[in-house]
Amino acid sequence: MKLTLTRDLKTEILEVDKAFINSLAPWWDNIYGYLNKLEDDSTWNIIPTIVLGIYKYLGIDKYVSISMAGIFKMFYFANSIHGFIRDDREGQKHDRQLQFDILIGDYIYGCILKKLLDLDSDRFLGIFSGMMCEINEGMIVRYKLGADYHDAVKKTKAPLYATAFLTAAEFSGAKDERKNLYKQLGYNLGMSIELLNCYAFEQEAQAYIHKSCELFRYLNQKNKVANSGLERLIKELHHILCTVDRAAVI
Repeated sequence: MKLTLTRDLKTEILEVDKAFINSLAPWWDNIYGYLNKLEDDSTWNIIPTIVLGIYKYLGIDKYVSISMAGIFKMFYFANSIHGFIRDDREGQKHDRQLQFDILIGDYIYGCILKKLLDLDSDRFLGIFSGMMCEINEGMIVRYKLGADYHDAVKKTKAPLYATAFLTAAEFSGAKDERKNLYKQLGYNLGMSIELLNCYAFEQEAQAYIHKSCELFRYLNQKNKVANSGLERLIKELHHILCTVDRAAVI
């Protein structure tokens, strides 16, 4: 499903895609197969929109916003490549392709580091390291411990959204208390998005979007930004999850 905010940010998303392609141009022929695997991945498709949405809401410079959206897109791509690697029991071959999968993922992480340094945002390295650790823990919980989808998403997907909102709050100069609230907003909004198509956890998704509405209203009392793209996104998700026949819109 295409969210309204994605259409509203079409120009900026095209700029993110262009920068992504330029960053990985030397390896494009080698990585095209991985991109095909992500074509129907909802997180892959939505994360640039979410990053741009919160950065725009907080009035962050357009160049910084597009750069950070690209960074999160690259991070998810690199992590997905590593996630495609399986263990020996699952028939993983120890060949040149495996070596390439590992190396290209590491190469992309290096590109992310350079982009953060170019933005004078090396202070975010600890934040990104924490996100990586949490997601890696989640991969173990998902693939080795057999966690259900809800618990797996908490660790493997929600940290992306939470970190996107936290970094935006950092750029905006927010105080620690409000930075934590923005992180919570990102987490809850991300969970509602990730559970959007999972009817088994419909009640949980509704709880997350209700919490998102509550947090946004509180934060916006001070910001006083009327009819922002982020607000419209939250309202749209609330409408889908709580007030309409979901089968008709998804």
